Amino acid sequence: MQHRLKKIIILIVLNIVFISGCSTNTDTPGENNVQVYEQFGALEFSTDDGFYHTNNSGYLYFFDYETKKDVLTCSKANCRMEAQLKEDSEAYIGNNGAGFVSGDKLYVISKNDDIEKKYSLIESNLDRSNQKEIIKINSTMILSFVVIKETAYFAIDEVIFTESESGAIVEEPKHNCYLLGVDLKSGKQERLTEPKNNFNNSLKIVAADENMIYMTYNYFENYFDGTNFKDANEKIENYEYDIKTKKLTSVLEDRNIVKGQLIGDTLLTVESKYINEKEVNSEKLFTVMKYTLPDYKPIEIVSTRQYPIFNNDEWIYQDDKTKEFYSLDFKTIESKKITINGAKGIIIFNDAKDYYYISYMKDGKMERGFILKSDYKKGKKEIIEVH
Repeated sequence: MQHRLKKIIILIVLNIVFISGCSTNTDTPGENNVQVYEQFGALEFSTDDGFYHTNNSGYLYFFDYETKKDVLTCSKANCRMEAQLKEDSEAYIGNNGAGFVSGDKLYVISKNDDIEKKYSLIESNLDRSNQKEIIKINSTMILSFVVIKETAYFAIDEVIFTESESGAIVEEPKHNCYLLGVDLKSGKQERLTEPKNNFNNSLKIVAADENMIYMTYNYFENYFDGTNFKDANEKIENYEYDIKTKKLTSVLEDRNIVKGQLIGDTLLTVESKYINEKEVNSEKLFTVMKYTLPDYKPIEIVSTRQYPIFNNDEWIYQDDKTKEFYSLDFKTIESKKITINGAKGIIIFNDAKDYYYISYMKDGKMERGFILKSDYKKGKKEIIEVH
């Protein structure tokens, strides 16, 4: 457990994982057919028709984009009132999970007993009826995954246990990290890459289309205890995985990619580095890069201290020098200057089609809700409250 807590701290510190969300990557400009999901905590993801999210009590809700109604995801007649439900109801999934929709099925990834270090992949109808477990996934954490056609690809962080001299079961500081493929129809799972085993290691999917998956692998040469950042010596490796040939190739050496977008023969990335590379708590600089494939010819678009806003069709960033905001449009792969006033007191958690899924303060408490992107950019704080 101690190793796991340190690893969570490391992930946050190194910006391997940000606020949970998903990004749509395309192999043809203007089309959205592949989603890369980043997950850290509660289930939150967008579909064509609405947005699935859990509330603080662990119950699953669906916000309908057309009706603007937020309802419990459940097929039972008593699901209208959360107060009448128990933790064994269809609508309850807890506060540590992920999910996605494929075809006409809803898939929820829920954490099992902490000692087992496993997740269950549960298939159901969209209203959570007819639930069945597809597989159990042996992973300490599921931080990112991608769904391509009828296969889900998971970045796995597999815990290793050993027995100490006293007979106690001990979690090793080195985990096995690899890419796992799961056939959603048959439930068959396949380890697609050889496990990488290093100190404080983590694997993350950063971009994908129907042909290729890009991953970033972070680790330390020596055990990182939270204080010895310089001596632990952080390492970063990036890979492309060809889905058809199953070939894994090293690319873009030493670049800490925190977000990616594949558009035809272009790879867009947001890369981070510490301004003072010797200090783990140093301020970060984020660089938006454009690479032309297959030779990865680089063009730097901007470097900024402000973390960009990630939408399904654009990235929004601020130029440090001019303080102007720009939109990097995925259809044209060009940047244009835009006006953003930014609604005050709002934290953006996720892209939700025409909305942002947000957190905001109300009566001394942090609440969740939705705000139109157009309203946010104009500085209008007109929030749709949800459960």
